[in-house]
Amino acid sequence: MQVGKMLQHGLALPVAIDYITRTRPALRTATRQLSRLLQSGRSLAEGMRSVGFSDPLCDQVAMAQANGRLSSFLMRVGRFQQGQRQRLQKLQRACLYPMFLLAFVGMILLLVRLVIRPQFAALGMTGEAGFSQWLTMGFGLLVVIGCSLGWAGYRSWHAPMNAKRVAAIQRWPIVGGVLRCYIYHTLLYDLSMLLGNGWTMKEIIALQGAFEPGSLVAALLHDMEAKFQEGTSFIAIMDALVYFPDEVASLLAQGSTAAELAGELEILADQYYELMLTRIDKLITRVQPACFLLVGLSVLCIYGELLLPIYGQMQVLN
Repeated sequence: MQVGKMLQHGLALPVAIDYITRTRPALRTATRQLSRLLQSGRSLAEGMRSVGFSDPLCDQVAMAQANGRLSSFLMRVGRFQQGQRQRLQKLQRACLYPMFLLAFVGMILLLVRLVIRPQFAALGMTGEAGFSQWLTMGFGLLVVIGCSLGWAGYRSWHAPMNAKRVAAIQRWPIVGGVLRCYIYHTLLYDLSMLLGNGWTMKEIIALQGAFEPGSLVAALLHDMEAKFQEGTSFIAIMDALVYFPDEVASLLAQGSTAAELAGELEILADQYYELMLTRIDKLITRVQPACFLLVGLSVLCIYGELLLPIYGQMQVLN
């Protein structure tokens, strides 16, 4: 955000990066490396990608730089990342205590399962052992399945993008709605930048080579090129692609000028951004109860491991 403000005040990009180097010690190594890359003739997007920024962000920087709107984009993405950090901190605060409690109870469960239960078995207290064992195995299986789904989702989100993958991501349970809003917001804002600067559809498609293969923007431009070569109209392309919401085709059908359409698309992008933030906040409020539910299940497993053998032995004695 600071770089965007300095660019808006007329300072050159190397000067702005040098200011960040001198005032932000935590970023000094990255900004120095970025400054050297810019001096060697690399673009800002290429330098950021080499430093370690994400591919979607670098693609958006390349598009903003091509449209001469780098300063406004950096301001916008700065506000976006600031909001994301605030929500991440909120999520961490919400999960800190229940996750600590879950880890503590899980350690107790392992202690009971590996140390105390064998002692019960040595004393002949094996009653109801099967049920308690299935209860603990079910809890462990639930945790493993949850971790596996999270890892699979992470790999899928960072895999090369195409229309089929994007459509599948938008149908994911729980987080699919948030990711759909993120995709719509990102691509609508990019399209509004291009149209606002008078780019034609051919010129937009020609940008495909400037983006990392497999990125979200590259996948969009590839599919647009395929539809365009088939002779499909721009409105029909926007209506058919999974990368944009249904409202885009309606806006295109109104016959507005490119400048008016760019403004409308930017407003629509802001709407999906606000919707994304709302859904993220709702997810955060549901994380803590879900963690406490896991804690409750683990406590139930501990009671099962300890009390069911005793209860079964009492039935045998009776």
